[in-house]
Amino acid sequence: MKAKKNVLLLIIGLFLIGSLFFVGYFIGGSKEASLDKSATSNLSVYDSKQEDQLDDDLCLVLKEVDVTTGDSTVKLKKTIKEFKTKDKDKITKSSLEEIYLKEGYELSSVTDKEIILVKNIEKSFEPGRYYLGEEKGFVAIFKSDDKGKLFIEDYNKDIITRKVDSLPEGDRVLLKNKQLKFETKEEAYDQIAEIES
Repeated sequence: MKAKKNVLLLIIGLFLIGSLFFVGYFIGGSKEASLDKSATSNLSVYDSKQEDQLDDDLCLVLKEVDVTTGDSTVKLKKTIKEFKTKDKDKITKSSLEEIYLKEGYELSSVTDKEIILVKNIEKSFEPGRYYLGEEKGFVAIFKSDDKGKLFIEDYNKDIITRKVDSLPEGDRVLLKNKQLKFETKEEAYDQIAEIES
């Protein structure tokens, strides 16, 4: 009789342990499922407020425009796919604007192929120096005033008849970015002679 009682207690104990395990697993699993469900519902609420995610093939272009000269430089050109850290990432126009707004960029244009964000900058140059650059497609000599702003002293002499597009790529980049700096105008003319040869 005692043996029957012990077996019955053992069966009841195993049943209770199994029941507790099953109930704990079921409750834990349902909490996890409800967390997934609430996260998904938050995403759908977020997505309904915002626009659709951007296509992976869409290209983001970041440009800097010099307000003094009007020259623009492309700082970054990437597809949306290159921005994603995971395939599940959702990138929207608003999220890109928010990120780059902090860096001073503004939305310029949106097409089916690209989004262009522009940042206006004011480039200053060393005062009293001469720079080679581009003026209306031609090589020109600029002088910087005491505030570092560029101007052409003599339009008849300082704009050379040589087209910038006819120069090698490396020289074009240097001229467009006004990276060639000289102490005197004569040094600038010497450099032009060297470029033309």
